[in-house]
Amino acid sequence: MARTVRDANPDSRTARARLEPRGKPYFRNLEPGLHLGYRKAAKGAGKWVARHCTGEQAYEVETLATADDFSDPDGLAILSFRQAQERARERMVQRAHAAAGKTSPLTVRDALETYLDFLDANRKSGLDARHRAGAFIYPPLGEIEKLTTAKLDKWLTGLAKAPPRIRSKAGAEQRYRVIADDHELFRQQ
Repeated sequence: MARTVRDANPDSRTARARLEPRGKPYFRNLEPGLHLGYRKAAKGAGKWVARHCTGEQAYEVETLATADDFSDPDGLAILSFRQAQERARERMVQRAHAAAGKTSPLTVRDALETYLDFLDANRKSGLDARHRAGAFIYPPLGEIEKLTTAKLDKWLTGLAKAPPRIRSKAGAEQRYRVIADDHELFRQQ
């Protein structure tokens, strides 16, 4: 007969009160490589811990905060189960960025550079895309950290209303074709 798996459910105060105090935390899998644990203390409130997979079946355990066993959660020092999950996921993202060498918020330029490196390695269109990004995307959008639909719509509208570009020498000021105001001249173009 198959064994029944009993899962320790640390999502409520009453469920945590029924758990036995022990040194090893009661873990719940949040995502692959990330577990949220509850370490029940013999006296006092328990602690929320995060277990991060570092590869080769090795883990690092980090204490996040005190659990809301006796006090109401404040979001900083005392966390509810939901807040502990959010904090563990935030720490996972911070660790991934630190491992990749990225410590500041991701900008449009950073994302586009990563994509252009992919194009250079796997496609033949990397050079052309790099020139287009330098001409049309980097000046208005390059340093934006939170790209919204409204910002994209504004950028696309501005791009459509801009006059046609004329080839210019490298390093020289960009030239634009003159658009006639007269209806007949506009039709002839």
